[in-house]
This record gives sequence, structure tokens and C-alpha cells, in this order.
Amino acid sequence: MFSLLEELVNLACPHICINISIVASDFSQLEYFISADKSYGINKQGRKRAPLLSDTRELKLAKKTRNCFIHDGGKISDDWIRAYEALKTPCPYNIGDKLPPEVTFIQKIEDWHELIVNIANQIETEIQNL
Repeated sequence: MFSLLEELVNLACPHICINISIVASDFSQLEYFISADKSYGINKQGRKRAPLLSDTRELKLAKKTRNCFIHDGGKISDDWIRAYEALKTPCPYNIGDKLPPEVTFIQKIEDWHELIVNIANQIETEIQNL
């Protein structure tokens, strides 16, 4: 789901923002777009964009959790710990531990799915309103 969000942002950004492309797999760029910050804060009509999310920390933890499954065999990485601690300090887990049930539990995954769908819907609305 997260990869689809990144691709959606890659495709939507040039249509929404003035002369700007994006590499949404770089979370800092994705964060700027979603937060309507920096040069991603003005739309093609020259108006200030509203943020799609007020806080991107949960989204970052979702991405880092996805990365742990894809790249690290479901094991915790240093990046995951930093994302976790940005939300819930301190992190009681260690690098190399198996991802904990609190982030692999189906309800958490459904929450992240809902968060991503909500962002996608807001992007669709933003494009329709241009």
C-alpha cells in the first residue's frame, strides 16, 4: 500500500505543484508534499496548499515497518527504532529483534491502510479542485 502512495504522489505532484517533481520514496520529500511545506506548499494556481496530514510520524513508522518486512526479513532496523521513538519514546526493542505485535497486529495495519487511503482521497480532491 505504501508503494502505491509513493507512486501516486510521484504522479500527482507535477499536476498539483508549480514546476516541481518529487521522488516520494525519499521520505523527506514525501513529508514536504504531504505537509504542504517548502516548495510543495503552493499549488499551480499560486494558492497555498492545505496539509494532507498535520503529523507525519505515524506515516513514517508505517513506511519503516514496511521496509523492515521487505528488506530486513521482519527484523527491526535502526531507522525503524528512530521512527518508533519519534512517536513513542523510548523504544523497548533492539536492532535485529522481530517486529513487535503492536505494529504487525492486523488492526494497526488497517489503521495505516486507512491513513494512506485518506491521503490518496485528499490528493484526488486537490487535483479535482485545480
